[in-house]
Amino acid sequence: MDSETQEIIDYFLTESRESVAEVEPLLIGLEAGGAHVDRATIDKIFRLFHSMKGSAGFLEFQHVESVTHQAETLLDRVRNGSLTFDPPLVDLLCRALDFTNDALDAIEAMLTDASLAEEAAGLIQRLKGFGAAPTAEPARAPVAPAHVATKPPSAPPLAAPPPPAAEAWTGPQPAAPRGEINVFAPVAAPSAAETDSGLSSLFDSLSRGAKIERSLPTPEASSANVAPTPRAPTPPAPAPAKTAASPHRLGEILIEAGLASPAQIEEALKDKRLPVGQKLVQMQVVPPERIQEALAVQSARRGDPDKAAEEEDGKGRSRAEYLRVDVRKLDQLMDLIGELIIAETAVTHGPARDTEVDGSQKAAVQLNRVTRGLQDVAMSLRMVPIEPTFKKMVRLVRDLSRRQGKRITLEISGEDTEVDKSVVEAISDPLVHLIRNSIDHGVEDVDERIRVGKAPEGRITLSARQQAGEIRIEVRDDGRGLDRARILKKGVERGLVKGDGAELSDAEVYRLIFEPGFSTAAAVTDISGRGVGMDVVKQNIESVKGRVEVQSTPGAGSVMALRIPLTLAIIEGMLVRVGTSRFTLPILSITETVGVTARDVTRLTNGAEVVRVRGRLLPVYRLHELYELKPDSTRIEDGLLVVIEDGNDRVCVLVDELIGQRQTVVKSLSGYLGSVRGLAGCTVLGDGSISLIIDVAKLIHDVHAAA
Repeated sequence: MDSETQEIIDYFLTESRESVAEVEPLLIGLEAGGAHVDRATIDKIFRLFHSMKGSAGFLEFQHVESVTHQAETLLDRVRNGSLTFDPPLVDLLCRALDFTNDALDAIEAMLTDASLAEEAAGLIQRLKGFGAAPTAEPARAPVAPAHVATKPPSAPPLAAPPPPAAEAWTGPQPAAPRGEINVFAPVAAPSAAETDSGLSSLFDSLSRGAKIERSLPTPEASSANVAPTPRAPTPPAPAPAKTAASPHRLGEILIEAGLASPAQIEEALKDKRLPVGQKLVQMQVVPPERIQEALAVQSARRGDPDKAAEEEDGKGRSRAEYLRVDVRKLDQLMDLIGELIIAETAVTHGPARDTEVDGSQKAAVQLNRVTRGLQDVAMSLRMVPIEPTFKKMVRLVRDLSRRQGKRITLEISGEDTEVDKSVVEAISDPLVHLIRNSIDHGVEDVDERIRVGKAPEGRITLSARQQAGEIRIEVRDDGRGLDRARILKKGVERGLVKGDGAELSDAEVYRLIFEPGFSTAAAVTDISGRGVGMDVVKQNIESVKGRVEVQSTPGAGSVMALRIPLTLAIIEGMLVRVGTSRFTLPILSITETVGVTARDVTRLTNGAEVVRVRGRLLPVYRLHELYELKPDSTRIEDGLLVVIEDGNDRVCVLVDELIGQRQTVVKSLSGYLGSVRGLAGCTVLGDGSISLIIDVAKLIHDVHAAA
């Protein structure tokens, strides 16, 4: 297989996975709407299935094509009113999506979906047999939903939806002569060679012609069954259009707009004497003025791509253009940006920084400005919306709540928040585990909720927002909350707590649930209870330098918050000195710097030091003691206290000197060093020396754990 064909298949896989991710929450959202079924949403789901079917058919992935075709058929029956949209239908369509995902994985691994033949056959039978299919469909326009006007004169103008893959029954249409609008353009009869030419959008996106080493239709085959126009004189026949380049069919546009069904189009095509538009008017399926509007949309798509794009946007704006880039190239770019920042630091903060040579200071300032701008652009390239990850949880909540016999609603907010791509990959599994635990252990069943005075339907809220240079993702439920006594008892039994643990704070007790194998469940279920899951949450989040916070109110619910840095490669840091060593503190963790005298410090009975800052007693961490360094002075009044915070925790670190703010490129510590207390990594300074980077959350946790 040549590289261009491989590129097309890769694009098909990416596009199809995005379609599956988009369809799933739309289906469940319609199900939650009850009796009212939004026609526009059904049309959108139909087009997504249709696009997958067309692309799979073109690439000869027959099992994906067959399953999506049958799913599309069911959706069309919903559109024309012959099938009710209900939970069993949603279950079956979700199963079709699961199969499609499995098939895409198989195609990625083996370039074929042949291994899923048996599974596809069984699923196709279920799809075909679902509901009582009508024996014949009357030649009438489908019933419009309640919110759509049914009288042709008052109907809204025909919209121009995105061009989908073409169907066999809407063959290539000859263009009208210049200066003439061909209202009833002739349409080709069905041709096997033209069936499912759905890769048109794929070719447009790739913006290049690619060789496909498969059996493609010839121009002669494409035009073999074109019926001649009945009008005289007949204009010269245009050159036959390539299948993949003719997606704008009249029949397709009418179906997307809900003005005709596939069965009605097929019925119109049986009459070879009349064009499809004229036949539909004769059948009293579509009014003449709606045919005119459909032809106008078709003309806009063919003759003015920019105008068509504006119509699709719906707001008079052209859509943004996107280019797919291998993430490894972005990683290389970020590495180079990091090296550039180190070089820039050497120029602007190096030994010669105070020497003015031919405007070098001005050039250094400009270099700093350009470097920061380049860094911002490079970071933005890696940022992706968290919405697809959140949408996956909709199906999870639906399936698990039904399995548990509970009524639970998932509310999502902040889904447009952008995060680093590596963060998206790291949080997917943790979110699954957190939501599973909320459903199984948190939210009560209906009877219990009613007994304690709650609404029968539980609620889980999934939210994301940017806050102080980090992403905060919360999973909140209104269930029974965490049982402190039960968790503490289990911790004592396992030897995780010294004594009876009565002196531990709630946060310290709740932290026990992240220990490997820890579980308070009385019985193991198919959802949770084996003590695995929450430790995975902690490991995955810590792998991206994040942390997990737990809050809980008995009887009112709990909140699991994931706090993750916006970027893992470059941070704004404050460079400080302790003796001959230098440390970097994240700027966003610093609240203030204070100088104190000896009488401001109180030593507790356990030897710990606290200092009063703005009416609050804060612990003092001496960095020279923590890392066994020789400071300028051990007297607290001779140094500076930098107040740092992590959530509600606030401490002071004692340093000798505050050097200044720096852009800091984070480098990981070598593996042979092991886990060093309170450190996130290191960075290279302008003079080539090393500065250790403090991880504030880890420092506070490690010092507290060692006390």
